[in-house]
Amino acid sequence: MGIIVCDKNKEKIEALLDKVQDKCTVRLVSYNTVGMACKEIERQLGVSKTAMNGVRYRAEPYAQKFAGAYKYVPYNTVLWVSYHNGHWTLDKAERTSVYSRYAKYELCEMTDALKEGLLAKFRLF
Repeated sequence: MGIIVCDKNKEKIEALLDKVQDKCTVRLVSYNTVGMACKEIERQLGVSKTAMNGVRYRAEPYAQKFAGAYKYVPYNTVLWVSYHNGHWTLDKAERTSVYSRYAKYELCEMTDALKEGLLAKFRLF
């Protein structure tokens, strides 16, 4: 289980990010970036919190597409966040090359409740 994303755990999250981003100078994330990513995922999904229980996302705040002629792809910090019992948790953070599909948020695990919530959202509008 990861670290719950809340103000009380700000120091723990910052310590984890500092460890992952040691000696890095660009494309860095902070506690605020983690919180904003979680809020953006919630906003984009637009379903109830009970439907989101168990969902897991890969968040890459600096995702972008690079031209084929660009030989070296830079690295950035990628976050894995999940939603459990009304709280977002930061499960993992690591430095990887910038993702080529340039999606900032990628759904890694979808529950049946989320599928039903999304379908219900689009059945009637």
